[in-house]
Amino acid sequence: QSETISVTDNGTVRDTTLELTVLEADSSGTLVQATVTETTTGDPVTTGRVDIGNQSAALNASGMAVLELEKRPSSFIDGQYVPADWWRANQLYSAAEDRVTVPPNYPKFQKLVQLFLVTLLWFLPVALAVYGFDYLTDGAVLGLRDHQ
Repeated sequence: QSETISVTDNGTVRDTTLELTVLEADSSGTLVQATVTETTTGDPVTTGRVDIGNQSAALNASGMAVLELEKRPSSFIDGQYVPADWWRANQLYSAAEDRVTVPPNYPKFQKLVQLFLVTLLWFLPVALAVYGFDYLTDGAVLGLRDHQ
């Protein structure tokens, strides 16, 4: 079979920009939003797909795609915009790449304070019991105090 394909705009390839944004990152996975726009005009690109690792997602009418990565990746996520095949697209676009840093998953300040208080409340009675036992025996058993 053969088909006649006309390329509009004299086959001009427009430059694109890929922007990756980490929406959510936790121990179960990472949610990444990819936005592809034309570099010169800023208009959204609606054809093609975005590849991150072994996952791929097509662009929607707003030029965005959302990918859910199952495992938490290392510090960086690399993505690539793959334009639609030239014979299927009305407009030709160039490929684009971007890298985003995954924010570290540090515990919140409130969790650290709770950990400190719980640890203190667990070990304070033990420390007082050991010191009290040493005080009652006048340091003879544990040797924490000098006995005269």
